[in-house]
Amino acid sequence: MVDSRLSISPFCNKVLNVIKAKYDLPDKSAALNKFAEIYGRLEVEKNPDDELWRALSKLKSPKNELSAKEKKKVAKALEGKEASYIFGRLGLKYP
Repeated sequence: MVDSRLSISPFCNKVLNVIKAKYDLPDKSAALNKFAEIYGRLEVEKNPDDELWRALSKLKSPKNELSAKEKKKVAKALEGKEASYIFGRLGLKYP
């Protein structure tokens, strides 16, 4: 956990109070964490889950350049997931 002192606007204070009440949270710190959990993904891409890495591990050599066929295979396995993130981490272009 990271401790931080924040200056927030009155509107932000109202938003945190609503989230705190809506989810029955103990304090504004928990409300801020809940807000980040709900809306943070719009701004920051989360790390991929294990399912994505398992799909990649099925390939013979994911660190080497993949053929177009292999890229499509990975893209299909990652359908609806953060495929562009995985390809980027491997230094590959997303199909």
